[in-house]
Amino acid sequence: MQLQNLGLLNLAQVDLSGIKAERLTSQSSGHDDYGKVIYRQIHDIRFPLKDGREVCVVTDSKSLDTECSIGTVDVYVVSRMIDGSRP
Repeated sequence: MQLQNLGLLNLAQVDLSGIKAERLTSQSSGHDDYGKVIYRQIHDIRFPLKDGREVCVVTDSKSLDTECSIGTVDVYVVSRMIDGSRP
């Protein structure tokens, strides 16, 4: 929703069957008030567009074993990927 609200993405443009999400890391970052472990998770998410382009983001969020997300999710739009495997 953040991408759509900023005008960077319109769901009508997205090939929903091709969305890819990969967890890059998940690490313990403390405990909540009830003693449950809080995890910090970083994900690489790719939204293929119907015109052949792709919108890539990296998200930073916190979660619990019982909740997939707690608090806000920071979203970083990747404007250029430099990984050696793409021209």
